[in-house]
Formats: sequence, C-alpha cells, structure tokens
Amino acid sequence: MALTMTRTRTQMALTQLVETLANLKGELAFVEEWLAEDGASAELIARREVLLGKLEALTTTSRAVD
Repeated sequence: MALTMTRTRTQMALTQLVETLANLKGELAFVEEWLAEDGASAELIARREVLLGKLEALTTTSRAVD
C-alpha cells in the first residue's frame, strides 16, 4: 500500500507524539529522583505536577489516536 500524504502526516505526528512522551517520562523520572533527596524545593514539586498533567494529556491523546 502506497503512503498517501495524509497517512504520512499521521505517522509523522504519531512519531512526534511518542518522542515527546518519552522525553516527558525521562524528565519526570529525573525530577522524581531529585525529589527523593532531602530538601526538595517548591519549584521542583510544582514542576512535577506540570509534568504529570502533560503526561496525562499526551497519554490520553495517544489512546484516542490509537
């Protein structure tokens, strides 16, 4: 089956979505490791909440597309 422009764009969008999701999970893991140390700052806690929100949104989007 030949790739149409629409199918190519869809595959590119899904690839970008997965890459963004992987980067987000990596940053979240880094933040959570840092939070495990003593004296975590309020900014770090806030960053974790932002990352969790983005992770949920991207996961929901990927499930809707799949």
